[in-house]
Amino acid sequence: MGLNRTAKDFVVCIYKKRQDGWLLLRKIYERVPDAEAERGAQIRIIDESGKDGPYPAKYFVSLKLPNHAQKVIESMAKGKLQHG
Repeated sequence: MGLNRTAKDFVVCIYKKRQDGWLLLRKIYERVPDAEAERGAQIRIIDESGKDGPYPAKYFVSLKLPNHAQKVIESMAKGKLQHG
């Protein structure tokens, strides 16, 4: 399977500080393009609150997902994928 080259990017959280309440370690987050945040060594993600916000880039690792995996994650985020 090929990698998806669409605008949707995903990252996984590898570090957080206690005050970063909305972040969960090892969770996959959707990255939102934000050139201004990137200039400040941050990235913008959609966090557990459902809102997007800037976080230190060093807290995350970018994921390159196969097309099928990306579609599954997108469906999960939209509540369309049912378990079981």
